[in-house]
Amino acid sequence: MPYTAPIYESGNTIYMKESAALGFLEPHTISGVYRGQGGWVYTITVRPNMPVNSPHFGERRSMVNGATLHFQECEFVGLCEALSLAESYHVRQLDLIRARLNTYCTEVSTVSTSG
Repeated sequence: MPYTAPIYESGNTIYMKESAALGFLEPHTISGVYRGQGGWVYTITVRPNMPVNSPHFGERRSMVNGATLHFQECEFVGLCEALSLAESYHVRQLDLIRARLNTYCTEVSTVSTSG
């Protein structure tokens, strides 16, 4: 297998392909890149959320330092592809809503599409 450079580098902002396909656009920053057995592996470090009902509300402490997650290159997309995937998902959802409106809400004659 010939050596190829990684698509993304440490510090790049990426989006999860599966999440974008479901309409979620949450940016992540790559914290590391290394060559794995099957290709490039990317790491993302995530910090856990503080407990909502913490007795020390406002205090800057964390019970856990965070977690490092490992992903393959095929699991990421850039901003433009993520936006396109999310748009496709929401168009399908809007079509489903309109179909249900036409089926179940016959008294609603028109649906406004302007913002």
